[in-house]
Amino acid sequence: MERYGRRRDEESRIRIEWNCLLRLANKYRRDAEKCLEHKAYFAGLVALRAALETILIARLLLIIWDVATDDEAFNEEVRKSGIEITYDAMVVPEERIGLKSLIETCRRMELLDEKAAKAAHRIREWGNRIHCFQVFKAQAVPSVRKRDLQRRLNDLDVVTECLEKTL
Repeated sequence: MERYGRRRDEESRIRIEWNCLLRLANKYRRDAEKCLEHKAYFAGLVALRAALETILIARLLLIIWDVATDDEAFNEEVRKSGIEITYDAMVVPEERIGLKSLIETCRRMELLDEKAAKAAHRIREWGNRIHCFQVFKAQAVPSVRKRDLQRRLNDLDVVTECLEKTL
């Protein structure tokens, strides 16, 4: 995973590099498109959900880097939280941030408009359907069809276009 920017240090922290996030998001997107082409819709949904999470994190990192360079009080809070920010990367404690909270954070920060936030939540909800706990709860693997994956790819386009407008 190191080639995508994830390196662990002794304190169980992850180094996140922005350019690596972009490459990873593009790979996930391409993989979802390949899955659509090869009728692997279930796998495509997994890749698509990962692409969404990756682009949201990448966009939020740009905000954090921008604020960090200008606001010393913010920088102090960041240091207290155990995060280190450099010109091209961020090292964070290894804690899981949920996709729902990422979407809501981007919405509150006006990085996503209402339409894009709804599209992001649809991707998240479809991804949740195939989570093992949901499968066991329903006692069946959900059906994911070509049109379902294509619609979620379209949703990712809506999210990406909205995020690009905020750059």
